[in-house]
Amino acid sequence: MARNFPTYLLKCLQDWFQHHGDEFYDELKHIRNALDQVLASDRFAVAVQRDARHVELLASVHRLIRAQREKRQKSDDRQLSLF
Repeated sequence: MARNFPTYLLKCLQDWFQHHGDEFYDELKHIRNALDQVLASDRFAVAVQRDARHVELLASVHRLIRAQREKRQKSDDRQLSLF
């Protein structure tokens, strides 16, 4: 009997899903949809974090360029103007 138990259990599960599979699917369909939303929001969060890093990098570059430009303009102020 021990050898046949896995086969018996498989047959019972197959019969149960054949009779109740549609009900089971309908009851748990919302879990699949919620999981899709969670995964999508996780991907969205990763994209937002990646974009935020790009914005931070661009802002840092802008600050460096502005500082160099201001430094250069201050040194030019010491020179006399031709006009």
